Amino acid sequence: MNKNLYKFILNISDEPILITDISGIILYYNKKAETLFNINDDYVLLFDLIDDETILILREKINIVRQNYDEIEIEIPLHKQVRGNIEKYKLRLFKVDDPEYSEVLIFQFDPIYKKGSAVINENNNDYEDYFINNFLQITSDFIFLIDELGFIQDLSDNFCEVNNLVKEDVLYTSVYNFLDDHDKVFIQNFIKNINVNVSEPRIITLKTENKLKVNTRIYKSYKKKSDYSSNKILLHCVPTYYNTTIIETKNKVVDLDFLGNVLHDINTPINVILWFSKEIYGSIQNPTPEQKENYEIIEQNSQYLHKILLTFAEFISLLENDGQVMLSKFKFLDIYPEIEQEITNLSLKYEVDINFSKMATNILIESDSEKLISLIKYFLNISVVPFKKQILFFSAYKHDGNFLVTLKDDFSKASKKFISILDSIFVKKDDKLRKELGISKLQVSVLPKLMEFLGVEYLNNENEFGIMIPLEYKPQENIDLKENNKTNVNELTYEEEDKKTTVSEAIKEINVISKKYEELCCIYIEDQVDSQILFKSQFHELKKVDFSTSFEEALPMIKSFKYDFIVLDINLEGEYNGIDAMKIIRNTKGYENSLIVGATAFLMPGDKEKFLKAGFNEFMPKPVTKEKLYPILKNFFKF
Repeated sequence: MNKNLYKFILNISDEPILITDISGIILYYNKKAETLFNINDDYVLLFDLIDDETILILREKINIVRQNYDEIEIEIPLHKQVRGNIEKYKLRLFKVDDPEYSEVLIFQFDPIYKKGSAVINENNNDYEDYFINNFLQITSDFIFLIDELGFIQDLSDNFCEVNNLVKEDVLYTSVYNFLDDHDKVFIQNFIKNINVNVSEPRIITLKTENKLKVNTRIYKSYKKKSDYSSNKILLHCVPTYYNTTIIETKNKVVDLDFLGNVLHDINTPINVILWFSKEIYGSIQNPTPEQKENYEIIEQNSQYLHKILLTFAEFISLLENDGQVMLSKFKFLDIYPEIEQEITNLSLKYEVDINFSKMATNILIESDSEKLISLIKYFLNISVVPFKKQILFFSAYKHDGNFLVTLKDDFSKASKKFISILDSIFVKKDDKLRKELGISKLQVSVLPKLMEFLGVEYLNNENEFGIMIPLEYKPQENIDLKENNKTNVNELTYEEEDKKTTVSEAIKEINVISKKYEELCCIYIEDQVDSQILFKSQFHELKKVDFSTSFEEALPMIKSFKYDFIVLDINLEGEYNGIDAMKIIRNTKGYENSLIVGATAFLMPGDKEKFLKAGFNEFMPKPVTKEKLYPILKNFFKF
């Protein structure tokens, strides 16, 4: 949302409106608010204009709004300074994400004797239609006003301008034409959920010519004057790469589809070999010392191999925009939550106590935010390995035109040994030390590639070791610069909450008939025969285990026999992928509440939550083993 839109809201409202930052400093206000609060100066603190009782009420409600993304409507007393009496007002308070202030709060005060709200008021339909029509014309965001079936009733002009579309051609078509299946399911589920009126922020890639990523939030229950019988849903989409420079390298580095297929084909037989090795060793009642030693070597190498494959998967994911640097301006504060989460994960994994030392989160950086996050994560993942069970100090601050991200093993100054070890790994590329520490060569190879892309260099001095990120991006000689002259809006970022979905939460409202483990029947839809063999050996105690290599082959089997649960590979061959297959199964008679478990070769961060929201009861990385699946079956069938 931009300043012009704030001013429009202020001027068109018949009631007092204040817009503040999160600390309560008043940024904008209209004439009615100026009169109500007797505002004489700019940037006045709201809490200086109200009494202590009202301050306590507001602080509590502000915290609720900021944490839950809810809009709140409450009655509050306001002490009128001019007449010296107290009047009650109905306050509407809601939060808006803002590129300059991170978040702003909008306060609208209605005298208690008036009915309804001046901004969106079902009793003031002429005003309502006038507001929404002007809003759609002037906003630089993408706005879709849809009905409950997803058909577009109105939309912002700017969406059509940016994507070279004619508004009349887009009206009354389905908004789902611009979304992939995952996002379609997310919106449909939100619309059906009667308990929630405002969605959490979600990053969506629009299926348009520009393939823009947008931060999206959905609002329910807007009713247009001409149709009271149908709720209207408002999709508010803020493009993340407006005012962005796209930098393209002259040559593409990899074919991502090819690499993804290679990774999948390699991973399946490796997993089968490792799990059968585990079973063979487990069947030996009294292994000899030599057998124990050999199996420990297999275990160590399997963990190392898994780390390499996972890094390879992350590398493929990273190169989705291969050959491009998506340049934008952002504060370190915007990417800090992901870095902080990574530090927490590393602390638990390696038993490292990572403390924060020198921090400056409000520094503005011009770079590719996604690649920079990956770069910092790779740097941290490699750096902490040699210092298990030790105390480290993390710093992030500005120095001489660069933003420094550093580590040290003492609060004041790093030890010579600490500097020497990291210098050997990163700068001297000591292959022997890397192997001793169990760091994959692929990991240390990805990091320089990212550093070259972003113009980042190592910081290596006697005080700390780290990376130097230029505050202003400087294009390298081998890349071309292309300006994106779309609408001039700053990037707007949302901080998404990391919500874990458990099996019990996913099935808590489903009534399931209890069954014993050995009474269960299942079908595993998997195109890799080796994975089928492993599954059969793991679940031979089940009453019935069927297999299918494609969903086209499996569907007649599912319709002719009622399976107790279904295991489904996401990357199926044929016309249908796992998501498509799951949705069809859910609409098949008798399978509306059945247990459906998804599986994939690599489970990337955020994948599990995404697939659970799409409709799976549970989701796991391959191979599907008894160790992973048995607790899910036990919880679902209560045996």
